[in-house]
Amino acid sequence: MRIRFARPDDLPRLQEIEDSGDRQFDDLGIPVAAMAGSRPLSEYASYLPDRAFVAVDDDDRPLGFALLDFVDGCAHLEQLAVAPAVQRRGIAARSSPPPRRGRASVRSRD
Repeated sequence: MRIRFARPDDLPRLQEIEDSGDRQFDDLGIPVAAMAGSRPLSEYASYLPDRAFVAVDDDDRPLGFALLDFVDGCAHLEQLAVAPAVQRRGIAARSSPPPRRGRASVRSRD
């Protein structure tokens, strides 16, 4: 597994991963998917080129992803999702950039 920036061709897979994760909440009686619906592909695209990270398998297929926003100039993890079939393997922990001690490793482009 490796981490890279998401690309436009990854966006349908990111939507699929997030939707399948939301359905897990539905199975627990928490109707997340029904309430929120699918995030539009255009919203994922707004995180390109440098605020969407994907964890990919050996065939370069996304297994999980992280989306970053900036709030008051600081990085904020907007979404972290892993395909249910590969959860509980540490993919989420490796899908977002690690902070450096004492200062943020990601800065706002503003």
